Amino acid sequence: MKNKSTEFKVGMLLIMLFLLIAVISVFYTPHDAYEMKPNMKLQAPTSEIFFGTDNLGRDIFSRTMIGIRYSLMFSGMTLFLSAAIGITIGLVASRANRLLDQFIMRVVDAINSIPTILLALVLLSVFAGGNVPLIIAMVIIFTPAFVRMTRNEAIQIKELEYIQHAEVLGASNFRIMFIHTLPNIYPSLLSTGIIVITNSIMVESALSYLGVGIQPPIPSLGRMMYDAQSYLFNAPWGAILPGIAIVLLISGFNYLGEGIRKLY
Repeated sequence: MKNKSTEFKVGMLLIMLFLLIAVISVFYTPHDAYEMKPNMKLQAPTSEIFFGTDNLGRDIFSRTMIGIRYSLMFSGMTLFLSAAIGITIGLVASRANRLLDQFIMRVVDAINSIPTILLALVLLSVFAGGNVPLIIAMVIIFTPAFVRMTRNEAIQIKELEYIQHAEVLGASNFRIMFIHTLPNIYPSLLSTGIIVITNSIMVESALSYLGVGIQPPIPSLGRMMYDAQSYLFNAPWGAILPGIAIVLLISGFNYLGEGIRKLY
């Protein structure tokens, strides 16, 4: 394995920083993120309120800390579930007969042919909205990425000698898929995972901005930007911090993905 690149180190540093903020937000925030103080609305940043207050007098810094936590939590759950489902389906498709394989890939193509945000809005309207339906919708959107990558990589190594030896020795499809195939395709799946988690952060933020993502009273970075847009010229701090948080969060995972690509 090559030495860790600068991109890998920068990505890990940013991600660890945001994970630390997310963990700290569970136990501590400088102010009550949910408390409304009408007499303190749209206050500029000071030494006491680091990034000012929003139009309802709530502390923006505290709300951003919690927003980072929920953004990471929702994208992490999306990554875990979509990877578990997609990898399993992709491995099955690589070992299945032509008819089943083609059926699975046509479904994948159909999902991928619909723009991500549009598909998310349709799914959320079907599921009637909410935080759990949001995760379900995002899993449906991002599972095809794992299905396609897993299936293509598994097919490429299907004819390799060690796979054929396992088949001759009577190994079951389950053993071939999860013991012999999966460990040898994980570098490609790591890259896919980075892409999925960055895209899921963007999708969640966009949906929250549109009002159909993470539901109030839970703070979300996208919703904070939406609430601040009406006060952008006289109180820009309401949108700046959540926007910077989204950019740095996505940049961290992008740097990590580039670093992983160079490692392998």
